[in-house]
Amino acid sequence: MDDAASVARCPRCGAEWLADTPEGLCPACLLAGPAGPSSELTGEEMTTLSPSGVPSGIPQAAPRLTPGQAFGPYRIGRLLGRGGMGEVYEAEHVEQGRRVALKVLNQRLAGAQDRARFLREGQLAASINHPNTVYIFGSEEIAGTPVIAMELLAGGTLKDRVKERGPLPSAEAVDAILQVIAGLDAAHAGGVLHRDIKPANCFVGRDNIVKIGDFGLSISTLARDVTQLTTMGTFQGTPQFASPEQLKGEPLDVRADIYSVGATLYDLLTGQPPFDDKDLMALLTRIATEAPRSPRTVMPSVPRELAAMTLACLAKDRAARPPSYAALTDKLRPFSSTAPTPAALGRRVLAAIIDRAVFNVPANLVNMYLTASAAASLGAQQWLGALQITALVAYYSVLEGYWGASIGKRACRLRVIGRDGQRPGLARALVRALLFELSAGLLDLPIVFLGQVQGQPLAGQTGLAVFSYVLLRGLLFSTARQRNGFAGVHELASGTRVIEQVRETVRPVLDEAHETKAARTSPQRMGPYDIAGTLGATDIGVLLVGFDPALRRRVWVHALTPGTRPIAPLVRDLSRPGRLRWLSGRRTPSESWDAYEAFDGVPFVSAIARSQSWPCVKHWLLDLSREIDSGLRDGSLPVLAIDRIWISRDGHARLLDFHAPGTPPSPAAASPGSLADAQEFLGVVATRALDGPAGPAAELPGSPRHPVPPRSASALIHTLATRGFASSQDVAARIGALMSRPDTVSRWRRAASVAPCFALPAICAVIAALTVTAAQRAIAPDVAMLATSLGELSSLPLPREGDAASHRGALQVYVAGRFGPMIADEKVWHSPIITLSMGRLRPLAERALADHPHVSPDELTAATSALGSFLQGQERAARSPWRALVPRLALAELLVLLTVVAGFGILAPLLFRGGVLMRSLGIAVVTRTGREASPLRAFGRGLVAWLPLTALVVLLFRTSVVAGLQAGSGISNGWQRHPIAILAVVALGVLLLGAAFWSVLHPERGLQDRIAGTWLVPR
Repeated sequence: MDDAASVARCPRCGAEWLADTPEGLCPACLLAGPAGPSSELTGEEMTTLSPSGVPSGIPQAAPRLTPGQAFGPYRIGRLLGRGGMGEVYEAEHVEQGRRVALKVLNQRLAGAQDRARFLREGQLAASINHPNTVYIFGSEEIAGTPVIAMELLAGGTLKDRVKERGPLPSAEAVDAILQVIAGLDAAHAGGVLHRDIKPANCFVGRDNIVKIGDFGLSISTLARDVTQLTTMGTFQGTPQFASPEQLKGEPLDVRADIYSVGATLYDLLTGQPPFDDKDLMALLTRIATEAPRSPRTVMPSVPRELAAMTLACLAKDRAARPPSYAALTDKLRPFSSTAPTPAALGRRVLAAIIDRAVFNVPANLVNMYLTASAAASLGAQQWLGALQITALVAYYSVLEGYWGASIGKRACRLRVIGRDGQRPGLARALVRALLFELSAGLLDLPIVFLGQVQGQPLAGQTGLAVFSYVLLRGLLFSTARQRNGFAGVHELASGTRVIEQVRETVRPVLDEAHETKAARTSPQRMGPYDIAGTLGATDIGVLLVGFDPALRRRVWVHALTPGTRPIAPLVRDLSRPGRLRWLSGRRTPSESWDAYEAFDGVPFVSAIARSQSWPCVKHWLLDLSREIDSGLRDGSLPVLAIDRIWISRDGHARLLDFHAPGTPPSPAAASPGSLADAQEFLGVVATRALDGPAGPAAELPGSPRHPVPPRSASALIHTLATRGFASSQDVAARIGALMSRPDTVSRWRRAASVAPCFALPAICAVIAALTVTAAQRAIAPDVAMLATSLGELSSLPLPREGDAASHRGALQVYVAGRFGPMIADEKVWHSPIITLSMGRLRPLAERALADHPHVSPDELTAATSALGSFLQGQERAARSPWRALVPRLALAELLVLLTVVAGFGILAPLLFRGGVLMRSLGIAVVTRTGREASPLRAFGRGLVAWLPLTALVVLLFRTSVVAGLQAGSGISNGWQRHPIAILAVVALGVLLLGAAFWSVLHPERGLQDRIAGTWLVPR
């Protein structure tokens, strides 16, 4: 307790608590009433507490029904469990042959209020239809006792699993809880709070599917037609898993259920609830006043972040808990057993480029400035290199250790994880960064040192450094294999790897305006259902819309012709989301009908009245492929035809056992299809949905699919059409893998593909300009004057006599007399700036010094006087800001770089169909049909894209801008001689920037794509 003034001691039990209830009693004593704390708990019991009564658990009387007993239409089996409202038995409906879990109202609860609460449970549970909630088949009264027929799940409960095996592994526990959360989220979306979440109410079905059940204490947050039957100040539930506000009888919201989810997860991880005392009052006191122990204190194997997330759910203050199920799911998903997708090497390379740009640009500016200065000794440069490597290691260690990703990896949607799937932490990230960066740095330092000592030219140093860098990186990634997630040596040693971030996909919902509306009919009744309307005729009957008054939900009633055979037992017992769930039926001489769960929506053939987008179609394909896989395995696959598909409002596709109402029948096989037929069926579904009613896009040059599906989608459809999958599991797995892939090229990804083409030349130009400026400031004005003088000397012919000979001789005397010590100093010529700017002119300088080893002051004065006009022009050029900001070196480097970039951008599509950068970003260049563009078309696209840059390079070379700078007269000379060319250069630059901006605004189709007839889609 942080505020000592608000702490009080309960006068009854002596517990310390925050005094915010009447009479100064703690919550436990207040709820216990005058009787005081007198109850003991023997397990996870349903408990009732009220201000005027004694707490009580579930009565342990003998079961009401016995195995083998006939109870209405049911034959009773074994007792499955007891709850606060009744007993649950395994039972079989004798007439229908279906096995169910039958919940029978407790004999003690015979009052009208108890009966209403029991029926309310069925109504609330029946209003939720989700794969992770227990399904309610029906509710009725048998011998005056209300019963609820529910889905029978033979796998027991999570409580049974923990009891048999002990604490569950973290991944298995999280997998189960994520399914529970999915069911609870669906319930909350329908306006239902569960209020009794615990392991005993989490049931396990086939394929380890976990479903939340027992809505006996649930309440409706909508409160429209369901009476609130609970009394304020009264608690009913299981205290070990109830939130503090629920124990106090306060108003509840979804965060109360989130507390119970956290308590259930705690129990799965540790084998015990957060608080567990046999004495009820002691338990309530601890829940109200104590913080739970970390799960790691009980099970050290629980990941630290998972333990912290569990404790966050158990916070006393509801504001400190996750605010929603979606937020909780995002936090828990990294701990699940779902295998993360290893990051492709191309995206990792791009992330490294971004990181280098973020880190190296400012670092290199400082490095080059100090290197160019006269005070930068060899030792200082080496210390600077070591400092730079240290800073880079710290950059990766801190960001990847605590944040899970560096700036580059975050931009490319990559994450660094440890063996437990979580952020690696500082220690692992440090080992990873040291192995990756420090080894390269230690290899580079001797190279630089040897090059400086031995007088090796800069080009040799650079070549050796590049070779060593490539060699070392190749060795580090020599262990990269697809089976180990492309892990390098540094990752295997540090126990880390790089994965792609999970991309959440939102299932598109159906447009409500296109839903099939039921036509009203005269009131009638079929079995327990009231018929409200008709949807239309099927191939074997008429599909009606009914209403179940007991459960207050809609149903479909399929009215059949007399004599129709009963539904097959295999289909009758289906409980998969890809099929209609059969509820009941009747076959008599006067009645023949089957009742199914009802869905809003439209038939598939109506949904494709207009072309659908790939994000919508891929979810349909996933639903159908999973159902086909299950149907092929158990023999329940129906006839496959597009007129037997129903698309519900929530965007799910379901297979029907009859023609969808009101749709013309399509040609179909007379019997359920094989794997080959299933693949062809899915291919037709995808093609028809994407193309719409107009037909294949290939036949309509002016009507491409909009938007064009990703390349992976086109490849999938082609494989389906050619029946290329070996099994139905492969089909479902392949489609499932597409769920996490992007559907369109995002703007940030398009910007990432465009930015390097412009950023690299710009960065190099800025670095070159600032570097030369720093060098000129460090050793100016001598360097600038010597460079221009040697440039002038190299441009002069070798005349034997005349004014030209006199000018050349005076220039040699001037160079030797003024710059002699500089020319003779070896350290000057080893400077990177001197080498790049006038290294090729060194022989001229040395020859001038050899011809005039001793220049007297009078000779230097005479030479200076003879060169008066030339030297005055050079001094003005040296003082010009244009000369400092855009020196000849910067422009020359920029032109060379632009030439390389433009040439590579034009030629690369011939080899990589779109370019190396876009391929590494997962972008494909396709035609209107979704097929990858041919190399020739991709080359044409690249030519159009890079034509402005090519023209810009040509103009810069052809104009006198370069000549003017080389002659030392600056840009003004070029402008005076070729103003139109300079304007053309500026216009091309603006055109390039405009085209890049347009590409980012329209990532799926830039200007070059519109000209080349291509589209950009994800691979």
